[in-house]
Amino acid sequence: MIASRIQLPDQPAIAGLVVRPFDPGRDHGALADLIGEANKADGTDWIPTAEELRADFAHTPEFDARRDVLLAEVNGELVGAAETAVRTRDGIGVHEMDGWVRPDWRRRGLGRALLHW
Repeated sequence: MIASRIQLPDQPAIAGLVVRPFDPGRDHGALADLIGEANKADGTDWIPTAEELRADFAHTPEFDARRDVLLAEVNGELVGAAETAVRTRDGIGVHEMDGWVRPDWRRRGLGRALLHW
């Protein structure tokens, strides 16, 4: 069973902050919005839709979004996320990590805490 809330060891003291696993029944749209906003601010071209995330998550071997995506919300608003994955290549596990924080929520320790997860 996957926990409904997660306490990160170096979680910043932000009022209303809740860290939780991804919920495939409701989080694709909010995550796509977060990634899009963060990537636009960073000059990254990838702006996914909810449908693209849903397809990517469903068709990526060795990936389970409920286990491999962590969300950070403040008072119910998604402000940050991290995704980790292991892909086996030639018998060796290759780890990949992505993370996004809304521009207004940066420089508060949230991205670092998500990365440490």
